[in-house]
Amino acid sequence: MTPTVPLANMEMIAGLLSGITGRTVKLSKAPPLDLKARTPKVYGVYRDTGSDTICVSVLDIPFAAHAGGAMLVFPLCTVNDAIRTATLEEGMLDTVREILNVCARMFNDHAHQVFQALYLNASELPADAAAVVRSPAQRMDMEGSVAGYGSGRMTVLVGHNAAK
Repeated sequence: MTPTVPLANMEMIAGLLSGITGRTVKLSKAPPLDLKARTPKVYGVYRDTGSDTICVSVLDIPFAAHAGGAMLVFPLCTVNDAIRTATLEEGMLDTVREILNVCARMFNDHAHQVFQALYLNASELPADAAAVVRSPAQRMDMEGSVAGYGSGRMTVLVGHNAAK
């Protein structure tokens, strides 16, 4: 089956991220992020109940910390501590949740994806979202740089259309 949700282009995603962080965010194509690796990541799950299509955004800790830190105007030393310990403190985590919520607009040109939840561990993902991570219909892997902070990786995954 073909997916019902087209992937947004990188310029549009960069614009969304720049708008919410208050910093210029540049995105470029990157090699596939290893989604099987046990390195910490942030997972944003999006659902469209009309088509049962699931989408997932995956941020590595550096990108989540840089974007969240930029939005909160955290000092770079705090952001670097979060990256070093692979732990996002509660305020930064709330900010990353809001960034992922705004990123639902990546999908709204064609469907109405709604941000459902943020997960810090792939093992906590709902079964249907975990299936998208294992075998997406489409994916876009990006390297992202947040001006004044740093860079990291983001992957956007679209699941197979599960409509009847």
